[in-house]
Amino acid sequence: MLFRLLSVPIVSKKDGCIFKSYIQCDDHFSPSEIYINHIHTSSPSYWRSHTKASLSIQVLSGAASFSFSRHPDTSTVSSILLNELSSWRVLIYPNTWFSFRSLSPQLMLLCLSDIFHDPSEVLSL
Repeated sequence: MLFRLLSVPIVSKKDGCIFKSYIQCDDHFSPSEIYINHIHTSSPSYWRSHTKASLSIQVLSGAASFSFSRHPDTSTVSSILLNELSSWRVLIYPNTWFSFRSLSPQLMLLCLSDIFHDPSEVLSL
């Protein structure tokens, strides 16, 4: 399995709503690091893979196209679109090649990793 879409519970209130991004029992995923990634439309999209980390990504602002593959040089690619109103986040497993690109002027992603960032475990093309 390359990735999994996880439901984001939404609690409606009189004055808006609450998006709950992380639930403890999700695939036994426990974040060690949480960060927000702010991306401009002009940023290039490139393939990357984490050899150890599982990542949970949710779009906070804007819209993005995500692509996933076992090998980035093959034509077997799965793609999804997520935006700030999506009630989904994506859980990306280790050794999955993925890329994303902004479909809006600015994109803000909430990223959770189950390990602290280690540049030596990140592969990119």
